Amino acid sequence: PAHPTGFWATLSPEAARTFAGVDRRYIDAVFAVTDRHPGGTMGYLKDELGLDAAKIAKLRALYLTKG
Repeated sequence: PAHPTGFWATLSPEAARTFAGVDRRYIDAVFAVTDRHPGGTMGYLKDELGLDAAKIAKLRALYLTKG
């Protein structure tokens, strides 16, 4: 949590929202790039980022929820 007298306290609410969130257009742009890659997102992760199946599985376990 940010301290109320720290850096965050100096930001306008609009600026704080910018730091705290992501513009939907950026997310859409990422998916557009990965979807066009041969093999789709999985191909992109393997070819461009050098992730193997074990690393992808670890990232899934860390960041995705089941249900």
